[in-house]
Amino acid sequence: GYTFSAWVDLNNGEEVTTISKGTTGDITLVATWTPIEYNITYKGIDGLNNNNNPKTYNYESTILFQAPASKEGYIFAGWLDSKGQPVAYINPLTTTGGLVLTADWQPRVYIISYEGLGGSSTTNISNYTIETETITLTNPAKRNGYTFTGWVDEKNQPITEIRKGSTGNRVITAKWNVVTYKITYKGLEGATNSNSNPTSYTIETDT
Repeated sequence: GYTFSAWVDLNNGEEVTTISKGTTGDITLVATWTPIEYNITYKGIDGLNNNNNPKTYNYESTILFQAPASKEGYIFAGWLDSKGQPVAYINPLTTTGGLVLTADWQPRVYIISYEGLGGSSTTNISNYTIETETITLTNPAKRNGYTFTGWVDEKNQPITEIRKGSTGNRVITAKWNVVTYKITYKGLEGATNSNSNPTSYTIETDT
């Protein structure tokens, strides 16, 4: 972890490269060393590293690595070394040489909530990540007295799929049209039906 710098005279602190002919007396020489600077390379960060993560280190460094800037759709799970092992810090007593650290990102899980089912059910998945393949929404189960007309998003806009690469929790609402049933009256035999008798009804019609 060091390179040799020079011999220094313990008595006067001066660098010594030679002992001249004619010199007398005991001399104590102390070796001085310069820490070697090793490079640290960060990968998988799209250029958005934390400013507190150094680009180099030496044998005297004590470094606790910080999380890089956030990445949409992912949670930072830590740094991995070239062998895929977690690295949280540099131990100056055991670490030498250049380091290559790769950010370990895990896809963030988003929730899909389905509303307006009115007692019906859906087989559509309830969560997804930014890496999930495009989700094509299927119709909910049949709802007695209603016809399903489609799904709408949080802005009440029609939605048929959640594309791969999307992020964020979603609230998707089922839209229904009430079915109108016809009422036919028979057996009047010339009598006039009351105007109060309706010609149709729906599941929502009051008794």
